[in-house]
Amino acid sequence: ITHNGEPMISLDSKAIESWHDYPKEDTRTLFVLNLLYPDYNYKAISVNIDHMHPLQAIKDLKEQDLVDFPGLQPIHNYESLTTKERKALLKQRKEALKYVCNSLPNLQILTEEDNKRKSDTPLSEWLQTHSNIPYLPKTDYNLRNIINFTIKRKALIHKTLCQMLHV
Repeated sequence: ITHNGEPMISLDSKAIESWHDYPKEDTRTLFVLNLLYPDYNYKAISVNIDHMHPLQAIKDLKEQDLVDFPGLQPIHNYESLTTKERKALLKQRKEALKYVCNSLPNLQILTEEDNKRKSDTPLSEWLQTHSNIPYLPKTDYNLRNIINFTIKRKALIHKTLCQMLHV
């Protein structure tokens, strides 16, 4: 990217790759989402950054859900761990899933109105009535597939951003 013929910012695929780790709260996330959702008239309507897979669903996961969650490293000898070790491990797993949930590949722009309607609706349920979501990979949309979903969506977003920015 240049200004008055002088290079200002150097972009390459690796730099764009780092954008996928921006959390929802990072102001750069909104910048990237604005690039990905150019059809919104941001001056005329209120928009929200929405979790495609709701964060509340991650927060509500129970012990057994966390123990055998697909995409996370398997836990061997869980039964032999102390209660303290189990709690620490489950907390770590929940934090890892919250990180995935809060990262760019699980975020989208919705109008404020649509975001209120969606609220904590599971993605698989929301897609039954909203099928025109950009950068939607062909995969299982169940929460237990969030890791695979975000990996596939990250690839779609990355390809789009690289094409858009001529990288």
